[in-house]
Amino acid sequence: MRSLFFTLPRILKGVDRHACCARHGSGRRSLADLHFASPWRATPIASNWGFIDNMIALTFWITGAGFVAVVLFMAYCLYRFRHQPGRRAAYEPENQKLEAWLAVITTIAVVVLLAPGLLVWGQYISVPQGAMEVEAVGVQWSWSFRLPGADNKLGSTDVRFVDGNNSLGVNPADPRVGTISLSQMANCICPSAGR
Repeated sequence: MRSLFFTLPRILKGVDRHACCARHGSGRRSLADLHFASPWRATPIASNWGFIDNMIALTFWITGAGFVAVVLFMAYCLYRFRHQPGRRAAYEPENQKLEAWLAVITTIAVVVLLAPGLLVWGQYISVPQGAMEVEAVGVQWSWSFRLPGADNKLGSTDVRFVDGNNSLGVNPADPRVGTISLSQMANCICPSAGR
C-alpha cells in the first residue's frame, strides 16, 4: 500500500491546471495548486524497497504534523500571554502535571516513529528466498567477487593463502573455489555490458 505522500500527486496528475489558474485569475497559482497539481513525487529508493519509501513518507507526515502543532502552540502562547497593562507573570519553577504530560506525549511520539521503523528494519535485514551469498572485496581501483559453487556454498579461505595473486586468501585445494573479475561479473549480470 503506497502512502498518500506518494500517490496523491499521481492521482492529481489529471487535474485541469488551467482551472487552477482560473480560480486565482490571470495565470496565478497558489502554492497548494503548484504542489498538488504537479507530477512531483519522491524518487523511489529501489523497486523492491517500497516499504522504505513508505516509512520515509510516514516520518515526514508525522514530523510535519508535530512541527505544525508546535508552531501553532507557540502562536497561541504569543497571543495568550502577550503583554497587557496590569498583568504580572507568575513564577513556577516546576509543574509536575505539565512535566508528566510532556513525558507521555514524547513517549507516544517516539513509539509512533520507532515502531513502524522497527518493522521496516526487520523487512530490510531479512534475507529473501533463494538469495545467493556472494563475497565482494574492494580495494582502490580493484574489485574481487567470490561466488558459491554448485552446492551454493562459498569455498574456504585462510589468511595464510593471501599473496599478490590471491588477495582473497582462497584455499586453492578447495574444489568449491571460484573467483570472478568485475568484467566477468558484468557479463554474468548484463551480457550486453561486455560488448
